[in-house]
Amino acid sequence: MRRSTMFPVRITALMLCMSGFLSGYSYNAWNGLIAERTVFVNPFLSTSSVITTNTAVTAGADLVCAYGATKNADIFASLAQVGVTPSFAFFNWVMPRFAITPEHIIALQISSTFVTPQYHFFWENDVLALEVNVLARMPYSDIRTATVSAVIAPVWRVVKDAFALYVEFDPACTFDPTAPNARVSAAVLPGIWFSLPGTGFQGSIGANCFGLGTGASWGLGVVAWFSYAFALK
Repeated sequence: MRRSTMFPVRITALMLCMSGFLSGYSYNAWNGLIAERTVFVNPFLSTSSVITTNTAVTAGADLVCAYGATKNADIFASLAQVGVTPSFAFFNWVMPRFAITPEHIIALQISSTFVTPQYHFFWENDVLALEVNVLARMPYSDIRTATVSAVIAPVWRVVKDAFALYVEFDPACTFDPTAPNARVSAAVLPGIWFSLPGTGFQGSIGANCFGLGTGASWGLGVVAWFSYAFALK
Protein backbone atom coordinates (compact mmCIF):
# COMPACT_ATOMS: atom_id res chain seq x y z
CA MET A 1 0.00 0.00 0.00
CA ARG A 2 4.96 0.83 2.78
CA ARG A 3 3.10 1.66 5.77
CA SER A 4 3.22 5.29 6.51
CA THR A 5 1.58 6.60 9.66
CA MET A 6 0.22 9.65 7.83
CA PHE A 7 -3.25 8.24 7.23
CA PRO A 8 -5.07 6.26 9.94
CA VAL A 9 -6.66 3.77 7.58
CA ARG A 10 -4.34 3.78 4.60
CA ILE A 11 -2.39 0.57 4.07
CA THR A 12 0.99 0.84 2.46
CA ALA A 13 0.80 -0.36 -1.04
CA LEU A 14 1.96 0.13 -4.56
CA MET A 15 1.33 -0.57 -8.19
CA LEU A 16 2.86 -3.61 -9.82
CA CYS A 17 3.76 -5.07 -13.21
CA MET A 18 1.60 -7.73 -14.81
CA SER A 19 2.77 -9.97 -17.66
CA GLY A 20 5.63 -7.58 -18.34
CA PHE A 21 3.48 -4.42 -18.48
CA LEU A 22 2.64 -1.84 -15.84
CA SER A 23 -0.97 -2.33 -14.86
CA GLY A 24 -1.60 -0.74 -11.45
CA TYR A 25 -3.90 2.23 -11.06
CA SER A 26 -5.05 3.37 -7.60
CA TYR A 27 -2.81 4.68 -4.83
CA ASN A 28 -3.02 1.86 -2.29
CA ALA A 29 -4.00 -1.38 -4.03
CA TRP A 30 -1.50 -4.14 -4.73
CA ASN A 31 -2.11 -5.80 -8.11
CA GLY A 32 -0.79 -8.60 -10.32
CA LEU A 33 2.66 -10.13 -10.05
CA ILE A 34 5.76 -8.41 -11.35
CA ALA A 35 7.11 -10.07 -14.46
CA GLU A 36 9.90 -12.58 -13.92
CA ARG A 37 13.42 -11.06 -13.69
CA THR A 38 11.95 -7.54 -13.56
CA VAL A 39 13.06 -4.88 -11.06
CA PHE A 40 10.46 -2.40 -9.83
CA VAL A 41 11.38 0.94 -8.17
CA ASN A 42 8.50 2.84 -6.56
CA PRO A 43 8.79 6.05 -4.44
CA PHE A 44 5.66 7.23 -2.58
CA LEU A 45 4.90 10.76 -1.35
CA SER A 46 2.13 11.82 1.04
CA THR A 47 0.85 14.85 2.94
CA SER A 48 -2.07 15.17 5.33
CA SER A 49 -3.77 17.59 7.69
CA VAL A 50 -6.16 16.58 10.48
CA ILE A 51 -9.04 19.04 10.30
CA THR A 52 -10.75 18.37 13.63
CA THR A 53 -7.65 19.09 15.70
CA ASN A 54 -6.19 21.76 13.39
CA THR A 55 -2.76 20.17 13.49
CA ALA A 56 0.02 21.16 11.15
CA VAL A 57 0.38 19.46 7.80
CA THR A 58 2.50 16.32 7.92
CA ALA A 59 4.41 14.73 5.07
CA GLY A 60 6.37 11.62 4.37
CA ALA A 61 8.01 9.49 1.70
CA ASP A 62 8.69 5.80 1.16
CA LEU A 63 11.00 4.02 -1.25
CA VAL A 64 9.77 0.55 -2.18
CA CYS A 65 11.55 -1.84 -4.53
CA ALA A 66 10.54 -5.26 -5.81
CA TYR A 67 11.79 -8.14 -7.91
CA GLY A 68 9.93 -10.73 -9.98
CA ALA A 69 11.58 -13.87 -8.60
CA THR A 70 9.69 -16.47 -10.66
CA LYS A 71 6.65 -16.71 -12.93
CA ASN A 72 4.44 -17.22 -9.84
CA ALA A 73 6.20 -15.22 -7.11
CA ASP A 74 7.68 -11.80 -6.40
CA ILE A 75 9.02 -10.00 -3.34
CA PHE A 76 8.70 -6.38 -2.17
CA ALA A 77 10.68 -4.43 0.41
CA SER A 78 10.43 -0.95 1.90
CA LEU A 79 14.06 0.16 1.69
CA ALA A 80 13.66 3.54 3.37
CA GLN A 81 10.99 5.72 4.98
CA VAL A 82 11.29 9.35 6.00
CA GLY A 83 8.89 11.78 7.71
CA VAL A 84 8.99 15.47 8.63
CA THR A 85 8.61 14.74 12.34
CA PRO A 86 11.57 14.03 11.66
CA SER A 87 11.86 10.27 11.37
CA PHE A 88 13.87 7.86 9.26
CA ALA A 89 14.02 4.09 8.91
CA PHE A 90 15.77 1.49 6.75
CA PHE A 91 14.25 -1.81 5.65
CA ASN A 92 10.80 -1.14 7.11
CA TRP A 93 9.25 -4.40 5.89
CA VAL A 94 9.43 -7.20 3.33
CA MET A 95 6.55 -8.92 1.56
CA PRO A 96 6.80 -12.12 -0.49
CA ARG A 97 3.78 -12.84 -2.71
CA PHE A 98 2.57 -15.96 -4.50
CA ALA A 99 0.01 -16.15 -7.33
CA ILE A 100 -2.68 -18.80 -7.00
CA THR A 101 -3.95 -17.61 -10.41
CA PRO A 102 -2.99 -14.42 -12.30
CA GLU A 103 -5.94 -12.61 -10.66
CA HIS A 104 -5.65 -14.07 -7.13
CA ILE A 105 -2.51 -13.50 -5.05
CA ILE A 106 -1.65 -14.20 -1.41
CA ALA A 107 1.05 -12.28 0.46
CA LEU A 108 2.67 -11.91 3.87
CA GLN A 109 4.02 -8.48 4.88
CA ILE A 110 6.57 -8.77 7.70
CA SER A 111 8.22 -6.04 9.79
CA SER A 112 9.92 -5.83 13.17
CA THR A 113 6.64 -4.79 14.85
CA PHE A 114 3.81 -6.45 12.90
CA VAL A 115 2.85 -9.19 10.44
CA THR A 116 0.10 -8.75 7.82
CA PRO A 117 -1.38 -11.62 5.79
CA GLN A 118 -2.99 -10.27 2.62
CA TYR A 119 -5.14 -11.24 -0.37
CA HIS A 120 -4.82 -9.28 -3.63
CA PHE A 121 -7.26 -9.35 -6.56
CA PHE A 122 -6.91 -7.57 -9.89
CA TRP A 123 -9.13 -7.62 -13.00
CA GLU A 124 -9.36 -5.42 -16.10
CA ASN A 125 -10.66 -5.21 -19.65
CA ASP A 126 -10.18 -2.52 -22.30
CA VAL A 127 -12.41 0.01 -20.46
CA LEU A 128 -12.71 -0.92 -16.76
CA ALA A 129 -10.57 -2.37 -13.99
CA LEU A 130 -11.15 -3.47 -10.39
CA GLU A 131 -8.55 -3.68 -7.62
CA VAL A 132 -9.42 -5.33 -4.29
CA ASN A 133 -7.12 -6.04 -1.33
CA VAL A 134 -8.07 -7.59 2.02
CA LEU A 135 -5.56 -7.65 4.87
CA ALA A 136 -5.17 -8.13 8.63
CA ARG A 137 -2.35 -6.21 10.34
CA MET A 138 -1.39 -7.94 13.59
CA PRO A 139 1.12 -6.28 15.96
CA TYR A 140 3.46 -8.62 17.83
CA SER A 141 2.86 -6.65 21.05
CA ASP A 142 -0.84 -7.58 21.25
CA ILE A 143 -2.56 -9.49 18.47
CA ARG A 144 -5.93 -8.53 19.99
CA THR A 145 -5.41 -4.98 18.64
CA ALA A 146 -5.31 -6.16 15.02
CA THR A 147 -6.65 -4.00 12.20
CA VAL A 148 -8.67 -5.66 9.43
CA SER A 149 -8.96 -3.49 6.34
CA ALA A 150 -9.64 -3.49 2.63
CA VAL A 151 -8.86 -1.48 -0.48
CA ILE A 152 -11.60 -1.39 -3.12
CA ALA A 153 -10.90 0.63 -6.27
CA PRO A 154 -13.00 0.67 -9.45
CA VAL A 155 -11.11 2.19 -12.39
CA TRP A 156 -12.17 3.78 -15.69
CA ARG A 157 -9.44 3.39 -18.32
CA VAL A 158 -10.09 6.63 -20.21
CA VAL A 159 -7.15 6.14 -22.58
CA LYS A 160 -5.97 2.55 -22.59
CA ASP A 161 -2.45 2.14 -21.13
CA ALA A 162 -2.04 5.92 -20.83
CA PHE A 163 -4.66 7.61 -18.58
CA ALA A 164 -7.27 6.41 -16.06
CA LEU A 165 -9.59 7.73 -13.34
CA TYR A 166 -10.26 5.84 -10.10
CA VAL A 167 -12.12 6.16 -6.80
CA GLU A 168 -10.59 4.17 -3.96
CA PHE A 169 -12.55 3.22 -0.82
CA ASP A 170 -10.54 2.02 2.18
CA PRO A 171 -12.62 0.72 5.13
CA ALA A 172 -10.86 -0.47 8.31
CA CYS A 173 -11.79 -1.97 11.66
CA THR A 174 -9.36 -1.81 14.60
CA PHE A 175 -10.03 -4.05 17.58
CA ASP A 176 -9.38 -2.87 21.15
CA PRO A 177 -9.79 -5.34 24.07
CA THR A 178 -10.21 -2.40 26.49
CA ALA A 179 -13.14 -0.84 24.57
CA PRO A 180 -16.71 -2.16 24.23
CA ASN A 181 -16.70 -1.76 20.44
CA ALA A 182 -14.14 -1.90 17.66
CA ARG A 183 -13.18 1.38 15.96
CA VAL A 184 -14.48 1.56 12.40
CA SER A 185 -13.11 4.15 9.98
CA ALA A 186 -12.64 4.69 6.28
CA ALA A 187 -11.00 6.83 3.63
CA VAL A 188 -12.16 7.86 0.16
CA LEU A 189 -9.44 8.61 -2.37
CA PRO A 190 -10.29 9.82 -5.90
CA GLY A 191 -7.35 10.13 -8.24
CA ILE A 192 -5.77 9.84 -11.67
CA TRP A 193 -3.29 7.34 -13.12
CA PHE A 194 -0.99 8.00 -16.07
CA SER A 195 1.84 6.28 -17.91
CA LEU A 196 4.22 6.68 -20.82
CA PRO A 197 3.53 3.54 -22.87
CA GLY A 198 6.61 1.58 -23.79
CA THR A 199 8.86 3.34 -21.25
CA GLY A 200 8.20 1.42 -18.02
CA PHE A 201 7.13 4.65 -16.26
CA GLN A 202 3.80 5.30 -14.55
CA GLY A 203 2.36 7.44 -11.77
CA SER A 204 -0.72 8.09 -9.64
CA ILE A 205 -1.92 11.24 -7.85
CA GLY A 206 -4.90 11.31 -5.48
CA ALA A 207 -6.73 13.37 -2.86
CA ASN A 208 -7.10 11.44 0.39
CA CYS A 209 -10.24 12.20 2.45
CA PHE A 210 -9.96 10.17 5.67
CA GLY A 211 -11.67 9.85 9.02
CA LEU A 212 -15.14 8.58 8.12
CA GLY A 213 -16.52 6.49 10.97
CA THR A 214 -16.40 6.17 14.76
CA GLY A 215 -13.56 7.67 16.75
CA ALA A 216 -11.71 8.97 13.70
CA SER A 217 -10.24 12.41 12.99
CA TRP A 218 -11.33 14.13 9.81
CA GLY A 219 -8.61 15.15 7.44
CA LEU A 220 -7.45 15.72 3.89
CA GLY A 221 -4.28 14.78 2.12
CA VAL A 222 -2.51 14.67 -1.21
CA VAL A 223 -0.75 11.44 -2.18
CA ALA A 224 1.36 10.43 -5.15
CA TRP A 225 3.56 7.60 -6.35
CA PHE A 226 5.81 7.18 -9.36
CA SER A 227 7.38 3.98 -10.58
CA TYR A 228 9.83 2.61 -13.09
CA ALA A 229 10.28 -1.04 -14.07
CA PHE A 230 13.05 -2.65 -16.10
CA ALA A 231 13.94 -6.21 -17.02
CA LEU A 232 17.26 -7.81 -16.15
CA LYS A 233 18.94 -9.44 -19.14
